[in-house]
Amino acid sequence: MLAAELPQEYSTEVVIIDDLRAVGQAAVERWLASGELNDAQLVQLSDLVLQIADLGGLKLAQASNDGKTIYIDSNAAGYGWFVDATAMQDEEFVAGKSGIDDASTRMDLLSVVMHEIGHQLGLGHGDSGVMHESLDAGVRSAGLLAEGSVYTFDADSGLAATANDEHDHGWVEVATYSMATDHLSEQSAQVDWNDSF
Repeated sequence: MLAAELPQEYSTEVVIIDDLRAVGQAAVERWLASGELNDAQLVQLSDLVLQIADLGGLKLAQASNDGKTIYIDSNAAGYGWFVDATAMQDEEFVAGKSGIDDASTRMDLLSVVMHEIGHQLGLGHGDSGVMHESLDAGVRSAGLLAEGSVYTFDADSGLAATANDEHDHGWVEVATYSMATDHLSEQSAQVDWNDSF
C-alpha cells in the first residue's frame, strides 16, 4: 500500500513491534469476523509474519510473494503511524475520516495491515475500501471490502497486484513477529522490492 501523497511534515517516530503485534492480531480478528474467507485462507491467516522495515518513498507496506510475510514501513512513509489501542472499534473515525489529533495526521496502521493481509489472501486492489491501493493520512479503510468495488485475483501466483520491476532487492534491518509462533526476533533480511504493495 502506498501513501496517497508526501507528508507536509516528516515524522521520524517509528512503530514498535509490540504495537504491530497488537494491531496485527486485531486485523486478523477483523478478517475472521468478516465471514468472507474460505478454509485455505483461514489457515493462511495463522502463518502470517509481520516485519518492520525501512521501505522508502511513499511505501507504507508490501506483501511478500512467499504468501505469509508482510513488510510494514517503520515510519509510515514519514507520516508516523496511528496505533489504535481499541483497534476492534472505530470511534476515532467518523465516516472513515478522523478528527482525533494523532489519528488525523498519521497513517492508520490497522487499515494498512488489513490491506496487506488481503494481498496475502489473494485479493488485488479495488476502487475503494480496505483494498484501495493508496491511503490518506487520517483515514480508516478497515471496513473490509467496499460494495461495488472490483477486486482481482491472480490464480497463477495466488497473490495479486505485483509491483513493477523498477524496485531493487536489498538488505534491511527488520523486526519480525510471527503470528503462528507468537515469536519476536530482530535480524537482517533480504527484501524483494518486486513483491506486492
